Amino acid sequence: MPVPLTSLFAAAIYQVRASSVDPVGTERVLGLLTRAAAGSVVVFELDDERLLVNGVPVGGDAPGALLVRTALIEHDTSRLQLPSGLGPRQWGDVAEIMASAPGLFPSADHVRDALTSSVPGALLVASGRPAMSDALRAALFDLPGQVPRRDAASSALSSREAGRADFSTRLDPLLHAGAAAVEARDWPKVAQVVLDLQQLDAASDDATRTIIARERRRVAPPHVIDSLVRELPRPPVPPEILPAIHALGNEGATALVEALNGAPGRAERRAYIDALVAAPQATDALVTALGSHRPDLVAGAAEVAGLRRMERAVPALTGLLRHAEATVRTAAYRALEEIATPEAMAGLARRS
Repeated sequence: MPVPLTSLFAAAIYQVRASSVDPVGTERVLGLLTRAAAGSVVVFELDDERLLVNGVPVGGDAPGALLVRTALIEHDTSRLQLPSGLGPRQWGDVAEIMASAPGLFPSADHVRDALTSSVPGALLVASGRPAMSDALRAALFDLPGQVPRRDAASSALSSREAGRADFSTRLDPLLHAGAAAVEARDWPKVAQVVLDLQQLDAASDDATRTIIARERRRVAPPHVIDSLVRELPRPPVPPEILPAIHALGNEGATALVEALNGAPGRAERRAYIDALVAAPQATDALVTALGSHRPDLVAGAAEVAGLRRMERAVPALTGLLRHAEATVRTAAYRALEEIATPEAMAGLARRS
């Protein structure tokens, strides 16, 4: 299936490069890509700049072919071989590496190191061509409209390398501290590392943000985020915990929603609800939860949607007024009353 693999891999790279990442869309693309790979070895290869996927030539006009071919060329790669059994998370790591700006990695060896640290068993063969031409250096490093000169390009490159070294000097200690904190189950320290990574992200460009996002997921994978969330109902709550969960965006909100569904008591439930109400990026997770088949989860998400006055949830909440479970119907009704927009009130009126 070379064409579906090509188009889906290109879509994953595109999603990573997008200035506004769509977590739901990205998750869907990575899931489809995993299914298309069918647990097999996947090889992207350039033969005289013609793209081959698993040894089969892919036409230049095939969906995604140009983007994938360009990504390989930009990263000085003639062959990218991925081992069997990759899941969505690992496909996402590969897409992030191939989506990074050309020149972010000084050589194909550095690309290979980044790749194999995320996907053991991956193979990358360098093309042997210069990683970046003078023209590409100028496009990346010179000011718009400037006529590049070799000395200006060299100066800009030196500046870029210095910036990359400074970035590494700031990032590496955080990653070591995060790994040690996770191993020690020191959740306040883990939370502080997440917040420090957020600060580093705010001061970075798009290319380095890609690296920070990938490394943050290594510091705080789902089971670690779940551990952070479980600290909320245990007073006194360290002050770093809730801001760190919020800094994790949709991943943090999803963990809060899941914890709300399994809350053993009223105090735990209230802690998770309050955290979700205050979360700046919980809308996607809550809308997804409203479509769950688990009544307790749906009822909890509906309650939070009402407290947040989430207008985007109104269509789903209106549909839940016909839910088989009384607790869900009641939660949806109250949420629509809280939201109180004309659309919400119309939904209530139709049900009355």
